[in-house]
Amino acid sequence: MDCHSLKTTSRPRKILQGGSEEFLVPPLQLQEGEVGIIDNNVCKIYFQEPNSSSSQYSLHEDMLCAGDLITGKSICRGDSGGPLVCKLNNTWFLMGLSSWSLPCHAPISPSVFTKLTYFSSWILEKQRTSPNPDPASAPPQGKPPALGNVTAVGTVHKPSTRTTLLFSQIFLLLLLFL
Repeated sequence: MDCHSLKTTSRPRKILQGGSEEFLVPPLQLQEGEVGIIDNNVCKIYFQEPNSSSSQYSLHEDMLCAGDLITGKSICRGDSGGPLVCKLNNTWFLMGLSSWSLPCHAPISPSVFTKLTYFSSWILEKQRTSPNPDPASAPPQGKPPALGNVTAVGTVHKPSTRTTLLFSQIFLLLLLFL
């Protein structure tokens, strides 16, 4: 699939000297980063231990490797389950779910995602054999809590229609697993 734009999300954090990380103060908006797909054979090189042909990390055909090694955009601990989406013909497609990465300090390595296309037959089978959920059983929509005295920590991207569609797609995917 030739993506015009491939993005992932991460919780707001800053990397401190020595490699430790600190989560930023509210608003706890998800951050997004444009990343590229990295061939798994190339990606495996990043996860080999020095002076060894073996690695404690392994990549399999049900995994997808992505990142931006120039800007350092990557997922970090706590981001598992986050989306990797691809924009094709003005439509966003869910390509992967964040799975794991090395610790988030320089140098940044690629991130590993679950490859959803690998599981597409299984997902379709679950959809076919599962009844549709009753819309009446959904929890009521409430008003979000008000934020007071919030100090700005930088540019925050406002949610848009594609974000709403993405969250509904993830919700439907999660329903399949229940």
